[in-house]
Amino acid sequence: MIRTINTAMAQRRAELRNGENDKGFTLIELLVVIIIIGILAAIAIPVFLNQRQSAWEGSVKSDLANAALAAESYATSQGGSYAGLTDTLLVDNGYKKTDGVSVTVTSATKTGYVLKGSNTNIGDKYWTSTSGTIAVVNSAP
Repeated sequence: MIRTINTAMAQRRAELRNGENDKGFTLIELLVVIIIIGILAAIAIPVFLNQRQSAWEGSVKSDLANAALAAESYATSQGGSYAGLTDTLLVDNGYKKTDGVSVTVTSATKTGYVLKGSNTNIGDKYWTSTSGTIAVVNSAP
């Protein structure tokens, strides 16, 4: 029994000396991989956040364009006049609200209208649509 144990231990020592027990990664290899992952994350996270910001801005612009179409529909039924246009009349003429986006009629005259749009996910950034032309405004009008 002792001879078997001694033989097994001698065989194990020989394996260690010959390098047959090299398994796994070294500390340096693991650190290099972690650094590479960190660099990739530092690049990817800001790009992802910018994509979200662009999507929120796009949803406001899309809703303003849809509201402008609803305003045109309203004017068609009123003989070409935008006078009396309200948020409720936009909905009645086909405007469908997107979650988180607010579009309101700020003014409506016989010859034109002004819509204001914003998104709850974006700070003090608003867009206006003056008779179909969309422009960004950096603070509340």
